Amino acid sequence: MLQVAFGRLPNAVRLVRRTATEAVERLGYLEQLDDVRLLTSELATNALRHSHGDITLTLRRRSDTALFLEVGDRSPHFPRRRTAALHDERGRGLELLRCLAADWGIASTGHGSKYVWCLLHTPTQPPAPSSPPPPASKLKCPTPIRSNSVPSSPTTRSCCARLSA
Repeated sequence: MLQVAFGRLPNAVRLVRRTATEAVERLGYLEQLDDVRLLTSELATNALRHSHGDITLTLRRRSDTALFLEVGDRSPHFPRRRTAALHDERGRGLELLRCLAADWGIASTGHGSKYVWCLLHTPTQPPAPSSPPPPASKLKCPTPIRSNSVPSSPTTRSCCARLSA
């Protein structure tokens, strides 16, 4: 289990996302990386935007087939679902949770704080630990990387397609 508190730093969302990514990579659940990055970014951004104080990230393997992700903040107010227009830059966080997570919810700690959690399905068997990646100088990219590339996760691709429709 991983549980880390993050202060209200300008780069806090990036730190939360990187911490979650590294933890999921260590667990070997590479198929979930896109979804973990996206949901962690959304939850951390919302926690910082709509609360005060530190935020916490909790990540753990709940079983051989489920990954639990939680972001807590110091606000008693629950987020509410919005309908975002096509070009809106906000208002899609809970819809992304609904699309990508097997289950999700919001809970009060009873002490003026709350946490938003989600459960992501993982492969039936935990993967074998992966070997370290090759040095960057030996990596070859067969096609140029585009800034508007399609996410690699099939779930993320279908969710993004529904949200942009």
